Amino acid sequence: MKSAVAVTKEIDDMRLAAEELAASIRGQLTLQKHRFGLLYYDYEVEGDELARYLEAELELPVMGCSAIATLDGDGYHEMEAMLMVLTDDLCEFSAALSDPLEKGTMEESAAKVYHEAASRLSTRPALIYALVPDDIGVTFDQCLEALSKASDRLPVLGGINSTTATMEKAVVFGGGFSDRRAAVLVIGGDIRPVCSIANVSRRFSDRAGTITRAKDQVIYEVDGVSFADFIASYGLDIGSIVSDPNRVFYQNYPLLVRGDDGVDFVRIIRGINPADGSADAFAGFPAEGATVALGVFEREEIRRTVETAMDELLARMAEGEKDGYRYSTVLCVSCAARHAIMNPRYDVEGGVIREKTRSGISLGGFYSHGELCPTSISEDRAQNRLHNGSIVFCAF
Repeated sequence: MKSAVAVTKEIDDMRLAAEELAASIRGQLTLQKHRFGLLYYDYEVEGDELARYLEAELELPVMGCSAIATLDGDGYHEMEAMLMVLTDDLCEFSAALSDPLEKGTMEESAAKVYHEAASRLSTRPALIYALVPDDIGVTFDQCLEALSKASDRLPVLGGINSTTATMEKAVVFGGGFSDRRAAVLVIGGDIRPVCSIANVSRRFSDRAGTITRAKDQVIYEVDGVSFADFIASYGLDIGSIVSDPNRVFYQNYPLLVRGDDGVDFVRIIRGINPADGSADAFAGFPAEGATVALGVFEREEIRRTVETAMDELLARMAEGEKDGYRYSTVLCVSCAARHAIMNPRYDVEGGVIREKTRSGISLGGFYSHGELCPTSISEDRAQNRLHNGSIVFCAF
């Protein structure tokens, strides 16, 4: 497979932006029989119009989402649009748009969209890339699990748009916007996905608890007391947390979670309800019985964790290339909370990626309100997980 990434600063004239992006892509590679475009765009960009121009210019389907910023092999970008093109004569790309994601039918919709996309492949499905709109009142863990089950545990990578001020522009597919439907790409053929994840790992203290009451995206009790009381047990002032208009606590103090499968992951809290002490989370909370502890997420963690994730990815790529296979493409998704913590030095992650991206590799991705990535892949079956506060990579 071949791939290339292009970025344009033109965010007003969509025809000109498409021409710039297309010219850059053509200058980097020759488009082969099968091709697909991934588009990430600032909230001011008319992503639907841009996608239509790109589809005409490059004769390929395009899907994408709005994002507060993007990352590629050259580093960090904002107030721009990024296009990543995948192309190959043998590997195939098939995408579909789900039905509206709603409680009660979401799992059915997620399974349906996978089967719709996969059914058009003549090659073996190998990887799913999913873009999901934020703030739609459903639990994304369930959506991810439905995709995993429907695909017999294929690796799932992807994210959630991170510019909620313009939710009508959340996801683009088929030249149009959608704010309640997921866009799902299935890649088929001889690819060997390898992934890496770097989470927040530093604890506020040794204190930890067990979730004793939770439902959907709300956690009510930890160790039999309200979530607010659990946080107060760390010596923190709940009143000041709830009243802070800058919401610093929620970004800087994520929950470190160990699920009932023993896998560690992170959840960012959206807010604490002062009436009952419950907490709402980005994208969904772990089930009752999971262990939780308060973490500390500071700027120094950013460089360390992205270095860790890149080093792990490069090691796995090297291992996979021992028999002659060659990786060409890396997809990246980083948490919007990491972006906020880096303020104003937003290029911390981009700088590390720029330093470590191997020659001949195209890397592209965006900042998300939830990162979809396997915690492990064994014999083509993945343990897929929704993450927060993380940076994830997938090479193929």
